[in-house]
Amino acid sequence: MKNKKYLLLIIFFLILSSFSRLTQVFNPYNYYFDSEKATEYLVTKSIIVDHKVILVAHQGGFDTFSKPAGFNYLLAIPFLLFKGDPFGGRVFMFAISVLSVIIAFVLANRMFGLRTATFTTFLISVSPILKDYAGSVSPPFLIPFTTVLFTYFLFEIFNGRKKFILPLAFTMGIMANLEMATAVILTVFLLPISIVCIYKRIIPIKYIITSLGVFILFLLPLIVFDILNNFSNTKGVIKALEIFVNFLSRDLILSLEDLVSERMSTFVWNFSATFTTSIFSFVFVILIILGLLKFTNDKKIDYKKRLFIKCLFILPLFTF
Repeated sequence: MKNKKYLLLIIFFLILSSFSRLTQVFNPYNYYFDSEKATEYLVTKSIIVDHKVILVAHQGGFDTFSKPAGFNYLLAIPFLLFKGDPFGGRVFMFAISVLSVIIAFVLANRMFGLRTATFTTFLISVSPILKDYAGSVSPPFLIPFTTVLFTYFLFEIFNGRKKFILPLAFTMGIMANLEMATAVILTVFLLPISIVCIYKRIIPIKYIITSLGVFILFLLPLIVFDILNNFSNTKGVIKALEIFVNFLSRDLILSLEDLVSERMSTFVWNFSATFTTSIFSFVFVILIILGLLKFTNDKKIDYKKRLFIKCLFILPLFTF
């Protein structure tokens, strides 16, 4: 009976998420092919048709450094299947978006049980901002899929399963190919956790070194590009750091209020867009805080699970 209920829920979420996202994919008023998407397809065309080895994507951080072209190699799948028709990219993004929902249900069930998995997956299925990603061919819109995997691997590591460190590093490498900003934020988030784990000998340092090697492997195209192009990426990173340091030394105090206000505004907008209306979002924030306090103070719940939830709760602070 339990397996039947589990299977019925998967079918339900498959239908629910597909219906909400298909309205985006086949909406004629939402179908546009702007310069960004055109460039992505031209780069992919260079790979498939012209047989060129592309090392970096056309987009970069702060217009000073680049990221690997992993998304363009991934885009080669719909490019081949649909013979270069851009609509194939929308179908591909739709498939990834629906797959994210189903994998989220399966992994959430493994972490916290069927009730939590059902509630979480329902929110993901109907979230306006997530369903909108299904109709847009853009590397950042694959981040929800990798975030689901990141969350699960991190959970397993918190529960002492060291073998999930390598899949976590693999996922981080994929993220770096899609959206460098996300990879940087999560790297900064994992850094203090890694230091504590090494200090307390929770995780052997060889695991950390190996996972770092896996992550660097995904950045290998950037390293090769740098060597062949007078270290332009390295110079770009240094330039970005100089801008950041100058901001900290000169403008941070003067613009701190504006900075916090701008980041809070962005966070509130994204949170509201996730839950349809600002009123519902406000209620949901209260429920999240109350739920967090109850969950983390419940001694019946395993300490490792409570610690994991606390870490997830502070993760948004790193986006500031």
